Amino acid sequence: MKKIIAIFVAMVGLGAAAPAFAQHINPAGATVSMTGPASLNGQPCTLTIGVVVNASGTGGTTTAGSNTGSGICPLITIDAGATVSPVSWNATTGVLTATATGVNVRISGGLVCTGSITLTVKNSPPPPATPTGSTVTISGALGVCTVTATLPSSLTGSM
Repeated sequence: MKKIIAIFVAMVGLGAAAPAFAQHINPAGATVSMTGPASLNGQPCTLTIGVVVNASGTGGTTTAGSNTGSGICPLITIDAGATVSPVSWNATTGVLTATATGVNVRISGGLVCTGSITLTVKNSPPPPATPTGSTVTISGALGVCTVTATLPSSLTGSM
């Protein structure tokens, strides 16, 4: 009986150490570029940024981002190297949430916003169909800045 209890305790311990889910960003090993409407503190621009998905699809890093549009838009840049990590997956809606950490936004080279922000990858078409693309939305506070973006993408989320 003691042996069975020991095996059960070991199994519970292993289960607690393993993640309950394994979200992925696809296509694994690819660099995906996205362009779409975005704003920084209410200034509307067009953001171009990319994600380099790691070989396992369990996350990735961002490429450098740039903006076009009127006013200060061309002066707004985003450093490469923010880490993208999946957080949750909803198989019913086809929505994957991820966090981008280490995001640095600059205006004329000076750092104005830094921190982490949530990305939402909404697959299209939604399940049960196989997604052919998605919309990546970004919305929220990034340090002292308010950031929004809606970026059509070939990134997809899955489990």
